[in-house]
Amino acid sequence: MDAVCDCRFERDELEHREFAIELLEIFDLARYKDEGGTSLPYGNQRRLEIVRALAPGPLCFCLTNRRRMNPSEQEASCV
Repeated sequence: MDAVCDCRFERDELEHREFAIELLEIFDLARYKDEGGTSLPYGNQRRLEIVRALAPGPLCFCLTNRRRMNPSEQEASCV
């Protein structure tokens, strides 16, 4: 029984990692995957926050306070 649980856990973990990498690629952050979030420029930190919010797979996601973003960041946030 434990072997079945371990296999399921490992499969689920792999799926979650793959989904996280896919989100990082969508938001053009995959090249930073091995860096700490605080070392990223401000705009990339905001996009990383969005990735972290989307990672659990929410049904609804609302962005607020886009006014603090510059025009290129606003454009990049429209995915």
